[in-house]
Amino acid sequence: MEPEDAGYAIWDGLLDVSRVVHYYATQERRYERFAFGFRLVLALSGAGVAAPFLTASFIELPDWITPAFGVIITIFVVLDLLRNDAARAAQIKAVIPDLAELESRYRSLWEETRNKSIDDQDALARKRKLMKDLNRIVSNVDIPSSRRIVYRTQKEAFKVEELRYAP
Repeated sequence: MEPEDAGYAIWDGLLDVSRVVHYYATQERRYERFAFGFRLVLALSGAGVAAPFLTASFIELPDWITPAFGVIITIFVVLDLLRNDAARAAQIKAVIPDLAELESRYRSLWEETRNKSIDDQDALARKRKLMKDLNRIVSNVDIPSSRRIVYRTQKEAFKVEELRYAP
């Protein structure tokens, strides 16, 4: 078995951490948008239920308006409770600072490895510690995975790192 190349291992780890940071930031924005959308539909539906009472003397609305908006509200309240997007977004938002700090530590390790200011064995030991920290951080987040977002954020992360460290 050949010894692991420290430079390659650290670069690979930096790409992985960068991908995870991009993935969680994307998911957090996605869940925030979903939660906002549900709340917006609920607010508009609530206005639809109130509209007949507010406009009774001005505009004649069909009798089915109030029950229809009541059904819409019920459906969206149940969906909001089942999906729990706001809680997922909050869960992700809570770990993003830890992930950003971990990414910063990985960048420092990459710079030290690239500049040959650290021994390969020490670099690999620090990488293992950083990977344990990454696993500990993401183990606190329970969100469904999205292959489409994983693929997209992987490409984004690689592009960012490649541009950042291009010769």
